[in-house]
Amino acid sequence: MKMHGYISEWGIDSSKRGKMLHRTVKQMIAYFYASFRNTSRTKLAKSLDAQISVSRAEVDWLGYNAFYTVLSRKPRRYTWVLKELLGDIGRLKGSRCRKRFRGLFAEGLRSMEQIAY
Repeated sequence: MKMHGYISEWGIDSSKRGKMLHRTVKQMIAYFYASFRNTSRTKLAKSLDAQISVSRAEVDWLGYNAFYTVLSRKPRRYTWVLKELLGDIGRLKGSRCRKRFRGLFAEGLRSMEQIAY
């Protein structure tokens, strides 16, 4: 949602900047995973015996699906990005992720229905 707002506010033509937007999505997902992993390695996390039980592939799958779901609400603006995200989702082993995160994904979709943009 925020990304769509920024793109609109900055006047970026998403049909001509699809490659840049796709790269940005991938970098955001990678940053999230690195931040998540680093947080679990802090002294506090270690003292609480915190552990990550989510793999990089699972974070990628969740991220690609989340961005696909949000950006698909504006399919004409993000045609190229949506096509690339579908390819990214297809390259990952989605069945394991789909089973593991079925409830989380369904909950996210329900909350998306309430948002108009």
